[in-house]
Amino acid sequence: MGGETNTVRETAEEEPLSPCSQLFNSPDFNCAIIVTMGCKVKGNPSAIIDGLKHTLVNHPRFSSILVSLNTHVVYTHKVKVKQNYRRK
Repeated sequence: MGGETNTVRETAEEEPLSPCSQLFNSPDFNCAIIVTMGCKVKGNPSAIIDGLKHTLVNHPRFSSILVSLNTHVVYTHKVKVKQNYRRK
């Protein structure tokens, strides 16, 4: 092993995006995913935001973009959950 470390970034650059990921990242496909959830009990926004910060936001496919026709993946800046979370 020789003290080498394999980071998530190195692994993601070698792994190709799925066909669906390629479609959503294509410049000709203008699509946004909007999620609405309903619950019988009132939610706790700070708990939801904290949960998203520790799970989905850290997933490489959620915070990366396709670069130059499927050659590699580049990580974007950290997703700002509070700017994307709206409550009624």
